[in-house]
Amino acid sequence: WRIASKLDRKQKTQLVTTLIHSRIDFCNALLVSLKDCDVKRLQKVQNSATRFIFGQRKRRGVTLLRKKCHFLPIRQRIDYKLCLLVFKSLHGATPDYVKEMV
Repeated sequence: WRIASKLDRKQKTQLVTTLIHSRIDFCNALLVSLKDCDVKRLQKVQNSATRFIFGQRKRRGVTLLRKKCHFLPIRQRIDYKLCLLVFKSLHGATPDYVKEMV
């Protein structure tokens, strides 16, 4: 059973966003201090997910494919999400407990 052949690109992107990116985004504050070797492991997961979306082989580059999906590399994604959280907390768009932490 291969699920990839049954789904279109939009559905595959939703699946990746739901199962992978939501898990990464859930703990961005913890991932900031992650070692480079661990970030590379997460990046490999994202690269595999991008290949799944486009149905590409393992040896092909994924940078252009990742840009087509508007996926940031993992390190940049972690930094972006953390900066967004700080911005929102400074402008009153987060709960009080988050404001107190910043």
